[in-house]
Amino acid sequence: MLHSTRPSRLAHKQGVYAALPGTEYGVNGGALQLAARDANRTRFLDTLFSTGAALTRAVGFKAFPQQMRHGEFVGFAASSLFKKVVLRRENLLDVYVSELKARAVGTWRQADTSKVKVHVFLTDFRTFTRHVEREYRCVDAARAQSETSGHAADWLSISYEDLASSPSRREQTMQRLFAHLGVPPLPSLNYSASLFKQDLSRHSDSVDNYEQLTRVFKGTRFESMLRGPLHRG
Repeated sequence: MLHSTRPSRLAHKQGVYAALPGTEYGVNGGALQLAARDANRTRFLDTLFSTGAALTRAVGFKAFPQQMRHGEFVGFAASSLFKKVVLRRENLLDVYVSELKARAVGTWRQADTSKVKVHVFLTDFRTFTRHVEREYRCVDAARAQSETSGHAADWLSISYEDLASSPSRREQTMQRLFAHLGVPPLPSLNYSASLFKQDLSRHSDSVDNYEQLTRVFKGTRFESMLRGPLHRG
């Protein structure tokens, strides 16, 4: 996530998008015109930032390396105008199983997938982990370059596990995030109100070839990612 250094409150995205030429987001419930955006992606991002900056005191972007061209990603990551927040989920098997379940039910938000059963094909999982770790290396390289340039304070790393943990740990994580972005602390905020974990099940209950995974992963770095009767991760 990239966040402008202009302090305090977040942009209301519908108001920002509605003011952009060639878009309908926030107007009669219309969707953002992807073709207009992709015709000149850099111009779109620049316009989004400048329009948002005129309407509010902060503008945020959620960005993945594969969603941006190399020059776009490097440009934003290297800019000292932005605060960068790197959010990662440490358990890659959880990430992959979550992806499989979301595809199975056809939605990535607000759906209880705890009872959905999936099959983990080992070749596909290894391809997935290589892809994710390549993204991680891309972000890490950009961060290292910023640190070399004296902008280490522009970056903050937090984990999904911190946000989906106990209320006290979640609150500590959010306070770190607010401090990084220059947002005043919000001690009375109910951080759980908008947090919905779609899958509460263990791998032993939701992966139909769980026993195969325990055999194949034994003694590897993936063994610690298993969650079942003998794996409490």
